[in-house]
Amino acid sequence: MKKTICRITPWLVLWGGLCIAVSPGAGGTPPTTMPGVHKSSAFVKIPQKELAVRFLDVNTGEVVRQVPAGGLGSYFTCFSPDGKLLAVGFVGRVRVYETTDWKMLWEKPTEGTARVTFSPDSRKLGWQDWTGTPIHIGSSVSGKEIRALPIEPKSECLITFSPDGKLFLAGRCWRSPQVIIWDANTWDRVETIDCEPSGGAGHILSLAVSPDSTRLAIARHITVRGSNSSGPTTRDSALSYRSWRVVELGLLRGEHNWVKVNKKYHRRDGVQVCFTPDGSSLIVGGSGNPYSFHHPTSGKAVKSPNFPRGNWMPPNSITGPFCLSPDGNLLCVIEYGRLYLFETATGRKIRIWKFGKFCPGEPCFSPDGKILVVPEAQPIPW
Repeated sequence: MKKTICRITPWLVLWGGLCIAVSPGAGGTPPTTMPGVHKSSAFVKIPQKELAVRFLDVNTGEVVRQVPAGGLGSYFTCFSPDGKLLAVGFVGRVRVYETTDWKMLWEKPTEGTARVTFSPDSRKLGWQDWTGTPIHIGSSVSGKEIRALPIEPKSECLITFSPDGKLFLAGRCWRSPQVIIWDANTWDRVETIDCEPSGGAGHILSLAVSPDSTRLAIARHITVRGSNSSGPTTRDSALSYRSWRVVELGLLRGEHNWVKVNKKYHRRDGVQVCFTPDGSSLIVGGSGNPYSFHHPTSGKAVKSPNFPRGNWMPPNSITGPFCLSPDGNLLCVIEYGRLYLFETATGRKIRIWKFGKFCPGEPCFSPDGKILVVPEAQPIPW
C-alpha cells in the first residue's frame, strides 16, 4: 500500500528524529505555568492554498502572518536571539527577514533546503544544505560570508553555536558520524568527537548544548551486524543485525565522562534531546519515543512536583519532534500533519493545529514566546 507521510524536516528526515537544540539562560528551578494565560484546548484548522511560512498566535491559535514559500516549501526557521531577524531555510535558498516590516534583507542559493542557526549575539548566521556542502558562516544582516567550514567526507550536519557564543558545533549525521567543534572567534577546529560505534555503523540523531555551555547531550543510532552483538533491542533475524538508540551526556570540553541516559527507545524511530531553558532537566523523546525528563548531569529520571504525574508525556500516539518555548512553559509537538501545544507543568493539551495538504516543518518560538513560526513543505510519497 502506498501512503503519504510528512517529511518533517531533513533532520528529522529519513529516520524522523534528527534535530538540534540549544537552550538560552541557565540556573533556577523547573518552570511553572501561570493559570489563565492561554485559552482552553481548541482545534484549529490551517487553511492552505499555497505553501507558506505561517505565524501562529500562541494565545489565540490564529494565523497572524504568512510568508509565501513557493516551490517545494521550507523546513527550517530560526529567530535571532534579539528577535529582530528571522532566517528561513527554503528548498533551494536561505532568506533572512527583518521582523519589524518583514522586509527580506538577503538571499543565498543552496542545493537543497538548509539548516539555519544564529549566534547568541545575533550578528552571525550559520547554514548548510542537505547535500553536505561546506557550512557557511555569514553576517546575519548582510549575508556576507565570514568563513566556510569544510566537511569531509560530505555529510548533512546538525549545526549550532554554544549559548556563550565561544564555540560552533556541527554534528555530522552520516558517513563517519562526529561532533566537530570550532572556536567561534578564530574558526580553528578545537576538537572532534568520534561517534562511530566499534564494529558497526551509526549516525547522529540529535545533539543539545546545556544553557551554561558546559554539557553536551548526543542521541545516536547504532547498527551492528551479527546475532551475537550486544544491544538493548531484539535482533532482526531476516537482516541479521542489531539496531538501537543511545543517548549520552557528558562535559562539552575536556574529559567528557560520558554517561548513558537510563531510558529505552523504540528500535525504528529517532530520538531527540533538548535541555530545558533553565538547565534543570534534559528532555528525551520524540519521533516515536515517549518524552521523559532527566537530570542534566547524571542522566537519571527526574521526578518533580512541577510534573504531577512524574515524568508526564503526551499520549504515546503523539510522539513527534518537539520544541520548547523560551520560558520552558510550553511544548510544541509535530505529529503527521498536526501541531500539538502542551503545558509542561501539567501536561495539559492547549491546542491542536491541523494542516491540510502541506506538512508542517520544524517550528520555532519567537524570543518572547508569543508567536510560533511554522514552515510548510510538500509531503513525500513513501
